[in-house]
Amino acid sequence: MREKVASPINTNIDNTIAEEHLSQVAAPPKVSDTRRYTHNHQAATADLLIDALAEWLYETVTCNFDFTREVYEHAKFQIVNGLLEPHQGKIAATSVKGLIKELGPISLSDDGSTRIGEYANWLLAVLLVFRQPPGWMCTAIEAICGRALKRAEEARYDGCTDKRLYRSPSESIGA
Repeated sequence: MREKVASPINTNIDNTIAEEHLSQVAAPPKVSDTRRYTHNHQAATADLLIDALAEWLYETVTCNFDFTREVYEHAKFQIVNGLLEPHQGKIAATSVKGLIKELGPISLSDDGSTRIGEYANWLLAVLLVFRQPPGWMCTAIEAICGRALKRAEEARYDGCTDKRLYRSPSESIGA
């Protein structure tokens, strides 16, 4: 007599992942790594990392292309669907700015939708260095994008001109 085996078809993978993320987001762990990364000569805590990446995102994406929300959605999609493997690799940098520069693409596409994916991949590659669970990364990306958009809003409020300098990809890497 055969035993009945539970079918995986009845399992809703999205709900399982979402529940797992919620349990991990409740108490995000501290940024830790065997290697100590710095930002402005200070140890990279979670808040310093988020601020540094928000500043980078604001300067390279928000000001130049206004793709911040799209980058956030693309990066979150990759995390939720477990598409993180291609972004992992060996790193030589010891600072957050060094990580951003080292992990960036050699050249960026001129196509808008491709560029969104490239920036999302770049952001994920930096976050993966800190070996945090997916739930923490989702929370971090939300905070990073939120802070970048807040900076843009404050710049408009303060009377700064909101010029989007549609620069070439090579010019925006160092921005």
